[in-house]
Amino acid sequence: MELFVVMLTIASLGSLSVAQYAGGYDDPKLVPVNGCLSGKRFYSPGQRINDLISCEDQCRCDLISENEYEIICRSRRVCPFVDSRCVQPIVDECGCSHCDIRFDSYVNFNTDKFYQFVYYQNQLETEGGIFLNFRVNTKRDAYIALSPEPQDSTTMYVVGVGIYGNRLSVIRRCIINSRKSTEMWLSFANGQLAVGLAGEPSFISYTDSEPIDVKYLGMATGWASSGFWQIAELDSKTIGSNFLLSEFTSYVSLTTTTDDYVYIDNKLVSERLEFYIQASSDVIILLSPTKDNSEVYKIVISNSVSSLSHCHSKDDCEVKETAYTQNIISSTSRRGFWLVFHRSGLVEVGEENKMPFLEWQDPYALAVTYFGYATTAGGYASIELSIVELPQTQHLIGEFKAPFDVKTTTNDFVYLDYSFGSDRRLEFYVTASSDVYISLSPFQNDTEFYQIILATGPSGISTLSHCFDKYECHVKATTITKDVLPGTRKGFWIVFDPAGQVDVGRDGLSPFLSWEDPYPLEVNYLGYATITNGNADITFNLKEAKSSNYDIKEFQNPLPFTSTSDDYTYLGYQLKDRTVEFFIKAGNDVSIALGPNRNDIEFYRITFAYGSYANCTLSHCFDKNDCHVKAWAITDDIISSTESRGFWIKFNPSGKVDVGRDGYTAFMSWEDPYPLDTNYIGYASVDGGNLAIIFDKRDFVTVYTK
Repeated sequence: MELFVVMLTIASLGSLSVAQYAGGYDDPKLVPVNGCLSGKRFYSPGQRINDLISCEDQCRCDLISENEYEIICRSRRVCPFVDSRCVQPIVDECGCSHCDIRFDSYVNFNTDKFYQFVYYQNQLETEGGIFLNFRVNTKRDAYIALSPEPQDSTTMYVVGVGIYGNRLSVIRRCIINSRKSTEMWLSFANGQLAVGLAGEPSFISYTDSEPIDVKYLGMATGWASSGFWQIAELDSKTIGSNFLLSEFTSYVSLTTTTDDYVYIDNKLVSERLEFYIQASSDVIILLSPTKDNSEVYKIVISNSVSSLSHCHSKDDCEVKETAYTQNIISSTSRRGFWLVFHRSGLVEVGEENKMPFLEWQDPYALAVTYFGYATTAGGYASIELSIVELPQTQHLIGEFKAPFDVKTTTNDFVYLDYSFGSDRRLEFYVTASSDVYISLSPFQNDTEFYQIILATGPSGISTLSHCFDKYECHVKATTITKDVLPGTRKGFWIVFDPAGQVDVGRDGLSPFLSWEDPYPLEVNYLGYATITNGNADITFNLKEAKSSNYDIKEFQNPLPFTSTSDDYTYLGYQLKDRTVEFFIKAGNDVSIALGPNRNDIEFYRITFAYGSYANCTLSHCFDKNDCHVKAWAITDDIISSTESRGFWIKFNPSGKVDVGRDGYTAFMSWEDPYPLDTNYIGYASVDGGNLAIIFDKRDFVTVYTK
């Protein structure tokens, strides 16, 4: 391996000095002939001289003519780079400017004593050079690597500080006080690598005529000395954190040939946008709190002059920043860009892997929510915009309290006998080899509904549509979802707000499909389907949510009963309101009857199942032995043989029947198109087990008499 070494002898990093001759030379007669004399110090031919001339570097005693020697310095020391935050710099005797800067952050590293480099995995921003401030706390032998890869490379730079027992510093191509950290700086620009103490010129430098394409930073210590490193504001000096584009797992494909502004329905959940552009003309990007152009940030990306403006309407824009950007977009290939809009009001726009070419600080930041786009009239622009799916705890799918498994191989919607009631969120798991269709409808049919298609494949197009029947659907939002399906048990959620906002997302992530319906449907029922001859297994969570609205108040006049019979026993009281509350203790299934009379001629039957993964049901019965299940829910240990647990049933005059637990929304619902009068209630112990049930007299009005 080709190796170049620049060496500097040091006593310690705190006080750089040179080796001194043992005696002085007060008597000029004692001065040796061959060598250099400076003051009382003598330097032999070829000897390196350090710190003699504070602003010069690579000095040594050289022969300049026969028997005549002189101290020759080959270069000046490199000045530390000046931070843009340095307002009133101090200029030293070498003409170098410096000032104390309080850095916003540090990235910390620990290195062991075995001379093994620890690499920062984010790629360094190298445009314009590499400039780092850092602290290191170690006894000796501190090493910095500048490498083309995030690992040791056959060609790389290694800077050694305080090696060989704090006696030497080197720069190779291919002093450290243990009680406190030593602050230093490092720069690498135009092939010149330099290192110096904070606020001082370099104590070592090297210029490479064929510089290595450095991208990564590594640290190490050795010779039985471990170290602690703090690299100032390293995150802001790397491509990995700011300028690289991540892999697009979900994105929208947009095209336009007009200067009319178009907004996508997906609300922006991240302050960072990533996108690719292929265009024959200027591309206009809009960032707005609304979709009406009332106030926006307008970014024009152009092959001549790009600009960033603050607009109060489409025709009232004030340009805040411009940049000459020749050949920044192409009509034959796509180019990557990133855009950041901070809550502080800072807006930045840059090319992939590059620092921003547009930057402006708005003192009154807009609450950016929507993304819009356009081009010049008669032009053409294609945009692929990444739909950022951020981890969000509110979208984590928890344990299913009422899982319900279905399977389909047809493209006909099958509707569940379950209505959502007040719950506006649906959670489900999918195992499928084909696209999955979800219907959200006011009714149990295809007359009008929202249709969500979860697409399979690396370039599947997932959609959210408003359908007026099965064959007339208007797509409102599309996202290309990479491998969202097929797969084994992938989790999804759907939220449908009464105001018309519909969001669709993956387990634990922000939505990848969104649309706001100006005329929202009243979603009550759920349907599912797949493509013809497809295969989809779905587990829905017909779940309950904790709610104080369903807390059962303390019983003032309890009515306790027991039973060991599977025949219904009807209370001698008529129901007063449309809700009845009760407590159950049982070691077997329990059945409740609600009907117009105190008999089993026609009634609603609610069965509370005992045990884990048990099936609770809500049925319409024409007699005890002729019951039609209308809704069901799989529950775990919903009733107990050792404690009384509270339940409620609500029966609306419109025919809606809801069943829930104490303190929770309904876990089972059904709407009867021909509702029964629910005047009386009965109870029974399925299979003749022991049942203890308690009602409250407040739910009843009259005593039944024969």
